[in-house]
Amino acid sequence: MSALRKKSIPMYVIKKRSIGLDISDRTIEVVELTDEGDKMRVTSTGRVTLEGRVVERGRIKDTEQLERSISQAFEQATPHSISERKVVFGLPESQVYTHVFELGPHEKETRDELVLKEAQTSIPLKEDDILFSYSVLWEEEGKVEILLVAISKTVFLEWRNFFYGIKLEVLKYDSEMLATFRGLFAKRPKGAVCVVDIGARTSSIAIFNSRGMRYSHTLEVAGEAMDEEIARALKITQARAEEIKIKIGLSDKGERVFFVLIKILEQIAESVRSSLEYFKERTGEGVDRVFLVGESSKLKGIDKYFSDELGIPAWIGESALLRNVASLEFIEAIGLAIRGLDDSWEETDPIFYVKPAPTRDSREKKGDEQETDDKNGKEDIVLATPVELRQIRKLQFEKKVLLGILVLGVGLVFTAALYRDYRREKFFKELQRAQLERQAIHQGGF
Repeated sequence: MSALRKKSIPMYVIKKRSIGLDISDRTIEVVELTDEGDKMRVTSTGRVTLEGRVVERGRIKDTEQLERSISQAFEQATPHSISERKVVFGLPESQVYTHVFELGPHEKETRDELVLKEAQTSIPLKEDDILFSYSVLWEEEGKVEILLVAISKTVFLEWRNFFYGIKLEVLKYDSEMLATFRGLFAKRPKGAVCVVDIGARTSSIAIFNSRGMRYSHTLEVAGEAMDEEIARALKITQARAEEIKIKIGLSDKGERVFFVLIKILEQIAESVRSSLEYFKERTGEGVDRVFLVGESSKLKGIDKYFSDELGIPAWIGESALLRNVASLEFIEAIGLAIRGLDDSWEETDPIFYVKPAPTRDSREKKGDEQETDDKNGKEDIVLATPVELRQIRKLQFEKKVLLGILVLGVGLVFTAALYRDYRREKFFKELQRAQLERQAIHQGGF
């Protein structure tokens, strides 16, 4: 048997990678996610703690230190460093506004304008400072339910220019809470669930069902308020108070810290309870599970506390793709990375997609006198409208189909070449064997 015949035709699997980048006031998490066709897999993670006032309430205070910390998170990721410079980034939750509302019968051509008017009425930002994106959650008999996500243009431009300056390309700007939900569930749950993100300065409450995010609310009570109360009660520093908070939590009712924490948690629990009641009144649908995420969800006994207070199971969040002790820390970054691989989420989750800045030639053709500072990346922001996003997705789908056809064509050509070589080698082997047989006959005197 020939050596060529022993070789099997290799099966090449196209691996797609996506990087999720999550930056909060205290930490940076980065996740590399790989899609191998049949499943997604976390292939590397990196985490860095931010010291001092690098980021405060979602605003950049120290650009140089933030750049160094991001590089450190990428370089020190395990089991291997992350070199990819294209990411999906989660806009700071403290700077993002979400709003769910209904529109009555209207012409689709006027929808963008109607949503803009709703944003200007409902979002506490100046009219000329609002950037927004939206998704249609459901539509029937002319009525539609809209999920609106908005952010200050000033804040958005601050982050955009920062990434531009450090040559990190943001493919998509996402919402942290939407990313958290994605990181928790491999697929959308059938029933309604509530996600409570207890961060450093704010706590976010969101309710999701199979249609997407149906409700959200943010309150200015979270981990730092706990630290301040503990420090005041025990007359210690806030740094020491945080250590005690994590070490003891709600594990011992005899400790003074227990009653201090309950004082803060009662405010959060009451807000969650009100949110659940409002959602049920509005939709007729009850929530059967609560998931706790964020730094302060690490408190000992916090899941039992919320279960008792709310009367429904409350669980500590765990990623569907990273089931280990670090799962809680990387849930959001995983959800961001999923966004880079699975376009189906864009049906329910609004996204900020920045259209490429016009080139100098295109500006001159249009007679646009405005100059663009390419060096500093200070071009004006032009977001793709929902209609343009649909066109972009259609184009991306067509490109994927063409790429698949191209790969299939190359595979067929490669296979044909292998088969041709195999047939050629077989022919020469048989010819050589026939010659040897004739030679043997001749030498034998037959």
